[in-house]
Amino acid sequence: MTVAAKRLDRSTLNRIQRAGMTQVKTWATSEGPLQRPAAEEYVKRLTEIELERRMVHRHVNSAWKGISPTAMLGMPDYRDGKRKDDMYQAYVHGIRNDPWENEARAVFAKLPLRRQVALLIQSAKMDDRIAGSEWARTYSAIAVNIDHYLRLLGFEAVGDSLNLNTESAIKDTAKNAKKKLVEMIMR
Repeated sequence: MTVAAKRLDRSTLNRIQRAGMTQVKTWATSEGPLQRPAAEEYVKRLTEIELERRMVHRHVNSAWKGISPTAMLGMPDYRDGKRKDDMYQAYVHGIRNDPWENEARAVFAKLPLRRQVALLIQSAKMDDRIAGSEWARTYSAIAVNIDHYLRLLGFEAVGDSLNLNTESAIKDTAKNAKKKLVEMIMR
């Protein structure tokens, strides 16, 4: 908890945590006593959304394509011969296009790759669902096999160039990434 958050009473912090994303973003981007704690909560949520997008949603229905195999033969894609709306087809097949995922992707794109990776690793380690999974290993074990974890997060294996080869390097870089994102949001 930051100094600004310590000054606020518990009910105010609970109100920030219970608020919706739009309200938290509004507080985080506007001047006032709620700005820093709201920005920290917003960064936390965006990190969770980005992690979820990278580890879960990109694997769901990954083989589904919005075309029919018969379309290659010159036959219509659908019974009435008309092309259906792509967004509707994605909805039917359970593929989501969440605006907050797009926001998280855009915010994370502003960070250098090293900071993105460190923050996502730290977030994955803090996730409640890791018990018994590969993410339950220590930071040191992750640092030794960083290329594998990069691939799990959807990045190309370039681990040596990231210089995330120790536990402290991952933790310090993640801390700096959070700080940088909070500063970017508060501008």
